[in-house]
Amino acid sequence: MLGQAAFVEALRPQLTAKRTLHEVPRAQRYADRPTLETMFRDRQALTTAERNRLIATAHLDYGYSLSAIGRALGLHYTTISKVVQAQMV
Repeated sequence: MLGQAAFVEALRPQLTAKRTLHEVPRAQRYADRPTLETMFRDRQALTTAERNRLIATAHLDYGYSLSAIGRALGLHYTTISKVVQAQMV
């Protein structure tokens, strides 16, 4: 998204409201989401519980695919799936 931080923040509520519209391409629905590199920047310092919470957030709140998260963390997508399922309980 182009613009200064104030502009992006002003649009954030509108973008969040569009996340459930599947007619809008994923890249546009989640234009304000952080990158996986940003989310897992300090992954070596994270506890397992913190990492698992971030994995669930990346998938459920920001719409990242299981395979994309797995590639970012060097884990198999089925491992990511199990983590997400465990966090949903």
